[in-house]
Amino acid sequence: MDCKQALHKLLEEYPDYGPAHRLLAKLYHYELKDLSQAERHYMLSLNYESDRPFIYWRYLELLMSGNRFDEAERLLQRMEAVKSMNRTELIYRRGIILESRGKLSEAMALYRQAFTTSITDDEGGLYLKAIWRIRSKQIEKHPLRLFMRWRK
Repeated sequence: MDCKQALHKLLEEYPDYGPAHRLLAKLYHYELKDLSQAERHYMLSLNYESDRPFIYWRYLELLMSGNRFDEAERLLQRMEAVKSMNRTELIYRRGIILESRGKLSEAMALYRQAFTTSITDDEGGLYLKAIWRIRSKQIEKHPLRLFMRWRK
């Protein structure tokens, strides 16, 4: 019996056992690449373990990698209610959604906010890269923008 079969067998007896759904979601998502089954088990896992931040992050990753930004936004709203959630990372992810929709100025504001509230160099570096990415996109869209700033 493999891992997937064992977990399904466990869920036959205990269908509301969140950790089994969590493990199946991860297995389907990362190993078996069956995203519909992964999503099903992420949602079930969140029904039974709604206080586990890492489940939300993995599910959010699945949604964003599929460009399902409306659903990702709704999940981010739900994530705000979780006490142990990294608020700075929530701000950053909102910025990614805005950037993907072409709202560069709004995304930049969120990335700056994330940068100023970050507490580790790794986080700060990630947010700073996002800020520079937006700047390069803005310069690409409006090449004279950089020149106009220097003139002031």
